[in-house]
Amino acid sequence: MGAASCSQALVLMGDFNHPNVSWRDNTAGHNQSRRFLEGLDDNFLLQVIEEPTRRGAMLDLVLTNKEGLVGNVKLKGSLGCSDHEMVEFKILREARRAHSKLTTLDFRRADFGLFRDLLGRLQWDKALEGRGSQESCHTTQVSESKVRDSKNEPPTVGEDQVWDRLMNLKVHKSMGPDELHPQVLRELADEVARPLAIIFEKSWQSGEVPTDWKRGNITPIFEKGNTENKEVIGDSQHSFTRGKSCLTNLVVFYDGITALVDKERVTDVIYLDLCKAFDTVPHNILVSKLERRGFDGWTTRWIRNWLDGHTQRVVVNGSMSKWRSVMSGVPQGLVLGPALFNIFVSNMDNGIECTLGKFADDTKLCGVVDMLERRDAIQRDLDWLERWAYVNRMKFNKAECKVLHMSRHNPKHDYRLGRE
Repeated sequence: MGAASCSQALVLMGDFNHPNVSWRDNTAGHNQSRRFLEGLDDNFLLQVIEEPTRRGAMLDLVLTNKEGLVGNVKLKGSLGCSDHEMVEFKILREARRAHSKLTTLDFRRADFGLFRDLLGRLQWDKALEGRGSQESCHTTQVSESKVRDSKNEPPTVGEDQVWDRLMNLKVHKSMGPDELHPQVLRELADEVARPLAIIFEKSWQSGEVPTDWKRGNITPIFEKGNTENKEVIGDSQHSFTRGKSCLTNLVVFYDGITALVDKERVTDVIYLDLCKAFDTVPHNILVSKLERRGFDGWTTRWIRNWLDGHTQRVVVNGSMSKWRSVMSGVPQGLVLGPALFNIFVSNMDNGIECTLGKFADDTKLCGVVDMLERRDAIQRDLDWLERWAYVNRMKFNKAECKVLHMSRHNPKHDYRLGRE
């Protein structure tokens, strides 16, 4: 399936015999069917049959890697003695031509002067007064938050803050689901900074999150984020943090190891990998960690509501998958997602005796092992990390966890992760 999905245009059809799959919400009751669904998602394949093909079950499927390539799908009744419905569909050749090239916007021909003139005529404070479909039901919640945490004044969003963010947008980044290009927002920063500041402030104070903000596009390119508070993130994390990168992660860790080896210290390095870490972060545990880290009630409530009902889709070369609900994990394709993941794994360092280095979900543990008590220290750290994963409902991919023994006189001690 993986090799076939690499084709420019692909159609797979047949009786796949997965009767317990619910195609409406993309779930399955049996492990084999769940693995089948995961295989479709991993290879960006779409299923286009919408009606049962045998005795109320959808067994016969048509899969494609191009949205719009297959159309006019109809069930035509059974053929001969078969109890399966015949499936008739058309391959729309023009869909291949439509997706063969990406559309490029020519902003040199845009009349930004007209946009500025039209937007400048609006009185935004008056236009946005009383707006918000759920504002009335959040009024009571805002008052309750003030009583519970009276020392915190309602958060505010300054127009100058929004303007500064707009002016620093990277115009070569792609559009989000709202299809507003970063260059348009930067060109019109003077005109839209005020209404955006009003909308952001209302959302923050009420906890109401517009549905459009809960959507995200995912591409195979990893987004960069930024979290500057070292007290929240910790020094061991090098991903999505200003001034740090994959390179600094490797250099710092390499420098520490080579210093030990140069001193002829017997050293072990253990490489650890969390299974689907970004997709399995429990939302309730994440929010509780934000509260323990000192985030105010306004912010934690907003993030809780933002995570609730979040959806995302995959975009590859202009082709888009269907929207899927995000029931766990941090939303990807957005800057806030990686920042929240860093906060979630920040307490992994607590109680660690040896040296720990992290780049997102990739973790390295290093220690000197020339004495038994030092090897025991590494084992205690591994036991702690396993307990941390269990408490936070995460799992280590033990097949991908490796040990690197360094120096000629290394005893090559066997370590245990969990019961293995």
